[in-house]
Amino acid sequence: MYNLKIKNQTKKILKMIHSEFKHEKTTLSLIPSENMMSDLATSMYASKSNSRYLLPLKIGVKYFMPGRENLENIVKILETKLCSIYKSKYSITKGLSGLHQMDIIMSALSKKTSKIIIVDAMDGGHSKTFGVAKKYGFDIDKINIEFKNWDIDYGKLKITINKWKNVNVLIYIDHTVVLNPLNISKLIKQIPPHWIIYYDISHLQLFYFTHIFNFPKHKNFFFGGSTHKTFPGPQKAIILLDNEELYNLINTEFYKTISSTHTGSLLALLITVLEMEKYGVAYAKDILEKTQYFAKCLSTKLNVIGPLPYRTNTHQVWINVPHALEVTQKLASVGIINYPTRIPATKHSGLRFGIQELCRFRIKKKDLKILADVVISCVVGNQTERNLRNKIENIAKKLTTTHYVLKNVHLH
Repeated sequence: MYNLKIKNQTKKILKMIHSEFKHEKTTLSLIPSENMMSDLATSMYASKSNSRYLLPLKIGVKYFMPGRENLENIVKILETKLCSIYKSKYSITKGLSGLHQMDIIMSALSKKTSKIIIVDAMDGGHSKTFGVAKKYGFDIDKINIEFKNWDIDYGKLKITINKWKNVNVLIYIDHTVVLNPLNISKLIKQIPPHWIIYYDISHLQLFYFTHIFNFPKHKNFFFGGSTHKTFPGPQKAIILLDNEELYNLINTEFYKTISSTHTGSLLALLITVLEMEKYGVAYAKDILEKTQYFAKCLSTKLNVIGPLPYRTNTHQVWINVPHALEVTQKLASVGIINYPTRIPATKHSGLRFGIQELCRFRIKKKDLKILADVVISCVVGNQTERNLRNKIENIAKKLTTTHYVLKNVHLH
């Protein structure tokens, strides 16, 4: 009887998994923090290497894991490539996620300073930054965004600069509202030279990887973030640095808390790096062009928030709608996956869209127009749910092939 119960439970679970796979084929994700890996990158998770540890031993003067030197060398190739592409001296690939990496960086940097400046959550800063900074005992101040130019409010920042100019400070920039890249060159010129800046580019990773967006070189500036948003890799995180002291400090902090670096994710990331090294520019330009087109379509009937003239200069589109939770539920009922998020500098929620995943399936503009019309209808309620769902299913059926991938590659 007990075995029969387990067998029935197993069948039920497998049926649920199968149902989820079927459901995925009929829905569209408009979440800006998601993307789709290629089949080749995904296969890294199914390899035996995904279950393997890389625990280096010191034998003589060298650190390595006997019997897994080849696997270690593959990871070294990844780190070398990242340094070459980003034109940085050092790379760290131990981060398991953007939030995990945030925790490690703040833990490490708390040994150099007790002062931190973060992006105000009301202005689009990451919701977890304040809590992590508080955990490590930082004295916290905040950066605000000037929404006329969608960059840092330097008038308010100047007050903090004058207050802390003679001490060490960490500026930790992590913002989930990314309609415009921040002007880091201007920021560096405004602050004391001994201050340290970390810029989390999780949402903009692909645009910096392809050098469509660019950073200045500065010894106290470093950057990184997750690799599964505009960059279509695994749920992983990376850091790029030029400062040897910061590299050693942060790398040592990772070693204190990590035994497994999730080898399958590292291999999947290497595959994605090779893909984006070859196709990333074309993919990034496609995202930017189609996102601005999508914003234009939505703006015919909805209140699209963002920098003029295009309302967005990244992969994100924001709309200010009443009853955002109800609209989110309506979108889900017709096959559009999203969630409500606070509109910057307001006291209510709106919707934040990202079509980077749809662009990897090469969605056409005519289907983006239909998608925008469905979103509009979900807000204003002028079509039946069944009619809207049919339109989304018809689009989803076309988006079955992942593009910008390495072709004719088979691993045995």
